[in-house]
Amino acid sequence: MFLSKLIKDFMRRPNLYRKTATKKQQLEEFYKSHKVSFRPIEVDDDIYTIKEFISDCKWGLLTDYDGFGEYVDGDKVTNIRVYPSDVPNNYHKFFDGVCWYNR
Repeated sequence: MFLSKLIKDFMRRPNLYRKTATKKQQLEEFYKSHKVSFRPIEVDDDIYTIKEFISDCKWGLLTDYDGFGEYVDGDKVTNIRVYPSDVPNNYHKFFDGVCWYNR
């Protein structure tokens, strides 16, 4: 069952499963498919590395009640939201960090 679902998914989106694709190529494909927009990082932004964000979420230091984040790619903040409940199952490891917004 799982294997057939994976094969169907591969047939619909082969670009997402290319093993030869670099991080940059994977991000570009992801941005095109999800219509991602960017803004520059500002001085007041609270930026976490991915490791810090995952660790803080796993230890309960950040919760959905506290706020939300948006993924950071290099020196730009994306419009892709991430919540602490997304960790560890549903987060994108190929981003550099998370810009956190408290309630």
